[in-house]
Amino acid sequence: MLAAEDVLLVPQRPKVDPYEDHNFVVLRMLMLKGDRLVDEQVGIFCFNDTLITFQERSGDLWQPIRERIEKAGSRLRLNDTGYLIYTLIDAVGDHLFP
Repeated sequence: MLAAEDVLLVPQRPKVDPYEDHNFVVLRMLMLKGDRLVDEQVGIFCFNDTLITFQERSGDLWQPIRERIEKAGSRLRLNDTGYLIYTLIDAVGDHLFP
């Protein structure tokens, strides 16, 4: 599977690859480390009922999203994986603005 190779081969350009049973998304997450701007690859496999993410480095950008999922009645619990992937991409964008 080419998408599995793309998770391991960094850096990849941001992209969305549609497959028959899922979509594969590559994002570049930018962040400040001291006075340097560094980037990290994030890979997302989005199936109908399952979403799997891969980050290039350790860190936990997704913790606030997990906390929202755990709340009863949360929009993230009431919607499908499309809404979850939107929320993850939004978190990557928000991460640019500390």
